[in-house]
Amino acid sequence: MWLSAGIAALASVFAVAYNSDDSNAYLLPTYLIFAIWIGLGLDRALRAIRRLHPLAAPVATAGLAILLAWRAVSILPQVDASQDRRAIIYATSVLATAPQNAIVVSESDLDTFPLWYYHYALGARPDMAALVDPLLDFDWYRRNLRAVYPDLQIPETTASSWLDAIAAANPRRSICHTSATDDRALACAASAAPPSSTRPANAKIATVVINK
Repeated sequence: MWLSAGIAALASVFAVAYNSDDSNAYLLPTYLIFAIWIGLGLDRALRAIRRLHPLAAPVATAGLAILLAWRAVSILPQVDASQDRRAIIYATSVLATAPQNAIVVSESDLDTFPLWYYHYALGARPDMAALVDPLLDFDWYRRNLRAVYPDLQIPETTASSWLDAIAAANPRRSICHTSATDDRALACAASAAPPSSTRPANAKIATVVINK
């Protein structure tokens, strides 16, 4: 009991202190431990009421089973993601409309993971580079980008933001920003010297709007 309590406490502290939008997912070990405790508590409760009447425990067990079944059916529509195609629509729309050799910059898990799946796992749009802006501050991430995108120029140091430095080092590549929560899923700034075959000379900003 004390071991499980210690594990639950450590998991809870880590989840609260971890600076991430989905840090609540790290509470899963705590939820599992609480479920075990609830099960042990119900076992003791059923043993206690069995002394009151021979049918008390079976009736209570049946009532709990009905309650759990009703709860499962009532929340099923809330957790059923079989028809949720938002990530598919978002990723395919962005990848289909990003300019040739674009640098596509995402900001959060919502707009990063769908692009990673299509770009890295499925091999979609090998001409473009997928960057995560908050991760650019880390050396390991920039080293990884150099290995994955040998043609992408990434400075060793910068006096400005890393994204500005990368944009300046790759003047012929458009910089596109994504958003999974905004109707404007992709906003692209024209490159400093865009190829005539991919963008008209007077282009400044290109946006992609998707229906969610």
